[in-house]
Amino acid sequence: MKSLKIFFTIFSVAGLGIYLTACSQQPVQQAEVAPAPAVEKASEPAPVAAEQAQADEPTTPEHGHATSVEEAAAAAAAQKGAHLDHDPKHGGTFFMALNNIHHLEGLFVPPGVFRLYLYDSHTHPLKIEDVKRAGGTVIWGEEENSPETPLKLSADGQSLEAAYGRPVKFPITITLSFRPPGMAAGERPEIFTFPLSHYVGNP
Repeated sequence: MKSLKIFFTIFSVAGLGIYLTACSQQPVQQAEVAPAPAVEKASEPAPVAAEQAQADEPTTPEHGHATSVEEAAAAAAAQKGAHLDHDPKHGGTFFMALNNIHHLEGLFVPPGVFRLYLYDSHTHPLKIEDVKRAGGTVIWGEEENSPETPLKLSADGQSLEAAYGRPVKFPITITLSFRPPGMAAGERPEIFTFPLSHYVGNP
């Protein structure tokens, strides 16, 4: 009788071990197979979502179209009030450059110095670095052999000037051949004529 009990005990323990082993192996197979469909389903809609996001993307300054509109608005705001003030600042002759951007004021002061002040579209004096980028020549008289003097930066850096260097006899016609800042080397200079019967401008 004891042998029979021992046999059934061993058989029960062995059966339980086999059952536990089978149960412990079952989830491992499911864990290996189950993630595969989830990965494939998650990756499929990604291109569609990306294309939709690109199609629905709003127009911003980084994407070109809105930038041109904003730049146009900024340019219009910057030009508001431009070319409204044409009053001489130094008692000279005030006029606009042919590029429709710069304003010029020409003076002829004793003892025979032609002085040129440069302004922007709002009649603000140009910075010294911009004045340095301008240049030109002054022609004294209307004869073919009239003397010419190149403009140079004034001592204070606020204007360009050229000295006649001889006694002045009025009336005299002064011709300015002017190259504004930014003019390309191959472009023709702008020409302005000053028929003068006396000195003009504040010394």
